[in-house]
Amino acid sequence: MSGTSAGGLTVVIPARDAAGTIGRQLEAVVAGAESVEVVVADNGSTDGTQQVVRDFARRHPRTVLLDASATPGPSFARNQGIAAASHELVGLCDADDVVAPGWARAVEAGLQRHDFVGGPLDFELLNPSWVCDARGRERTRQFWTLEDVGGPAWPHVTTSNLGIRRSAHEAIGGFDEDLQWSEDNDYSFRLRLQLGLAPEWVEDALVNYRYRTRLRDLQAQANHYSQGLAGLVSRYGEYWQHVPRRQGPAERALKAGVRLAMVRNRGDLARWHWHLGAAKGYAVASQLDVLGSAMPW
Repeated sequence: MSGTSAGGLTVVIPARDAAGTIGRQLEAVVAGAESVEVVVADNGSTDGTQQVVRDFARRHPRTVLLDASATPGPSFARNQGIAAASHELVGLCDADDVVAPGWARAVEAGLQRHDFVGGPLDFELLNPSWVCDARGRERTRQFWTLEDVGGPAWPHVTTSNLGIRRSAHEAIGGFDEDLQWSEDNDYSFRLRLQLGLAPEWVEDALVNYRYRTRLRDLQAQANHYSQGLAGLVSRYGEYWQHVPRRQGPAERALKAGVRLAMVRNRGDLARWHWHLGAAKGYAVASQLDVLGSAMPW
């Protein structure tokens, strides 16, 4: 492709107010892969994120700090970062996670054989035990699908740990910047439907994933996931085996009350906030006449 190198890897990290975490991620990305190009696509940080990246770039000159603040949202930042990449092979990770040793080499090796790859997430390193109790602690062994909510058996790759050839990314128009949530599902679906690409699993491309630890953030994330799922059903409904049924306000309130009565510890409380956020997200989606339903959690 004109303007890009066929060899080597560019790692794109979208960032917004990530000063407290991005330094560790940057060090992890280049550990054992000093020749990798790193593009930090800053989406309007107002804390010290940019300074952390500049300090890192003084020691690792193949680091680019990109102003990606024109449009809020990680999809815009990722698209801008990939557009600035010097290489055809691109890895994506997030500013608040920590890739495992050898991650960049594993992603590059995977993309030399395939156009679209992903790998496992581990939850033990960065998270307190009570959050793992609420959200799950077992390392992922395969790609997630949406079969449990009636969706297609298509694997999708989280943007926390994704590798893509830039030519494939550009062929589908990149990430949909109009989507606020579930943009990674949509991205995987469009790669499949438009290019016939399914992701390949790269076991050695491990990312240590960071959960939200503030209860209101857990609730908000679940809310967004539910609204995002509703949007996917609206967009790809013809591929859904069955659409989850709607719940009324009284049923949602009753279930929330039952779950609250079962809270015995901090993990239970975190799980309750997650369920509550999911219910609120479906309520919002229902008001928008997209979908309101119960997740099987």
